[in-house]
Amino acid sequence: MRWIEINLETFAVRQSGFSEHAAHGRAIFHSGSLGHATRIEDIKDAEYAQLVVVDTVSRTVAFGRDYLGHYPLTYGYTGQTLIISDSYSYVHGALRACGASLTISEEALALFFTMGFVPHGQSIYREIVNCEATGYYLWQNRSVRRVNLFEPIAISASESIGAIGEAIEAEVERYARQSDQIDIWCSGGLDSSIMAMRFNARPRQADIITLAYGHAIHEQYGDGERRFARTVAQAAQTHMRDVDLSPQQFDRMHTMFAETHNGPVMDFPLPPKYALAQATRDMAITGEAGDTFFGGTKNASVMYAHHKQPDACLGRLYAVAHNRYFKNLKEIFKRGEQLETFAVEHCDKLAQAYPGDVQRKLFYLNSHEKLGSMIFAQSYFPSQVFGIRVRHPIASLGVYKASFAVPDHRKFSYPFSKIALIELYREQLPPVIVQRKKSGTQLPLDHYLRHFSPGKFDFSPLRETGFFQDAFLDKVSTPSACETVPPLLLYACTTLNHWLKHKELHHVKSIPTQTGHHQRQASGSAV
Repeated sequence: MRWIEINLETFAVRQSGFSEHAAHGRAIFHSGSLGHATRIEDIKDAEYAQLVVVDTVSRTVAFGRDYLGHYPLTYGYTGQTLIISDSYSYVHGALRACGASLTISEEALALFFTMGFVPHGQSIYREIVNCEATGYYLWQNRSVRRVNLFEPIAISASESIGAIGEAIEAEVERYARQSDQIDIWCSGGLDSSIMAMRFNARPRQADIITLAYGHAIHEQYGDGERRFARTVAQAAQTHMRDVDLSPQQFDRMHTMFAETHNGPVMDFPLPPKYALAQATRDMAITGEAGDTFFGGTKNASVMYAHHKQPDACLGRLYAVAHNRYFKNLKEIFKRGEQLETFAVEHCDKLAQAYPGDVQRKLFYLNSHEKLGSMIFAQSYFPSQVFGIRVRHPIASLGVYKASFAVPDHRKFSYPFSKIALIELYREQLPPVIVQRKKSGTQLPLDHYLRHFSPGKFDFSPLRETGFFQDAFLDKVSTPSACETVPPLLLYACTTLNHWLKHKELHHVKSIPTQTGHHQRQASGSAV
């Protein structure tokens, strides 16, 4: 865990976990790849990094996360103290210890049920912000504002798909040199299969690890994705290891996720990421970002709906395309009608912030909003818990720039997705992988819910907010809820509820007291 607290009257600094150096009279606190940084704008070209710049001359504090948002960062501000950390629980606890009152955001809850996560730039609590990527935050004159560094990438009609392949191969080479114990998190989908094949191109060698759900589930539901992962392992001539995700293990990993993550997430493959991280030897490689950079189901849904209804509000189409519970907000919340309007306006504002036609907007929107808000955090927090590294070669800055320079129709043309990746790697993959339809991670969620700890169905934290319809909470908290409520909706409620419950129960315990932290007074030092 990394944290830094800055007294904004004296500029005294307390911190733990960041490396430090001075540049041009500023104190630079950094993680990851930013050891060279001399100014906050250096985050624009960084990956897997966080940066805090304290300048006592200009009396400013600037802070941010790398451009695509591989590493999360959260802050809270009391008026006198600025608290910045990669741990949401730390910021939450530190604000409470300062006597700050925290209020749950009804709008953030509505976005959780609309999109499946709370977009970065806000959080479940109004007083805490999960920092957005593609920019930085500046404290100056007793307020915090965000400075946007986003720049669109020009499309080049002459840009070859080969440039994308070269960028991906450069990332594979880079990470293959960093460890001799690499595990590929492989579902047998296109993206993770590409990674499995490339990291096993001789003389490289990497294991494949995939999910196994226990004898009872496999007997009832079949082999799931394991048969695809096994096919990839055979083609790559490498070893495949199963990761236990029996109902009891899923319950444990769900608890760990809810207690360590920077927000509730409806994406039910997230607990498996903790199980995968626990089984990883040193470095994990994922194929994530293939959807966002090269296609994706939301693109297909929005493009189809936009073709049918060209005058429809893009924000509403995008909200519906998440395939979560936007259409149920009136059933879930007492102020559901107002929150539905808010969700549409929020999604439309996101879409309009990016340039280009609808398809181009979608590529930017999914790449910058979903990756930084949800996908990268799904790897970061498990990696911190289990002390491993997780890297996403397809989600590098180099691949991002190469991908966006290629005309969009060469990546996605409804109903065909990931055209560029298939063109690049078709010959290297087993045909069954290329021909497999996009399905997402398949889990027997209803089976897992039936084995959840009973306490996870005590929805007192949700009731106490006063935001939810009583009839809705009655429906999801009955013993027979697994039979009458869609599994994903029930899972969303248990996840949100447990996340809130843990934050309230442990808001003081989360603050470490003996960490060997750095402490310095501004006088006599270049802070």
